[in-house]
Amino acid sequence: MTRHYRILEDAENELFNAAKYHEEQRAGLGHAFFDEYDVIIEHALAFPTAGKSVTIESSFAVRCFQMRRFRYAVFVALVDDSLVVLSVSHHKREPAYWAGRTGKASR
Repeated sequence: MTRHYRILEDAENELFNAAKYHEEQRAGLGHAFFDEYDVIIEHALAFPTAGKSVTIESSFAVRCFQMRRFRYAVFVALVDDSLVVLSVSHHKREPAYWAGRTGKASR
């Protein structure tokens, strides 16, 4: 079975801003950031329950997948039979600042 995923606009902005920041720090680093994000998404699609379960008030199961090279995590909601990327969050950001986005996951 092929799963599908989509990324919320706020999470997409976080993804592109983080990649842009890293690219400004060193040429090629932004591309490496995107590559690692892609690996996480492929892994999450194949093994959606492999990520760490996140306890927040939501009608969906939320999982966290940590990046290895970068200090970021990708938070996804399991909605029906697909994934919704809620956040691409730096570890220094306030924990669960993105939790209010779960309401957008079913749209």
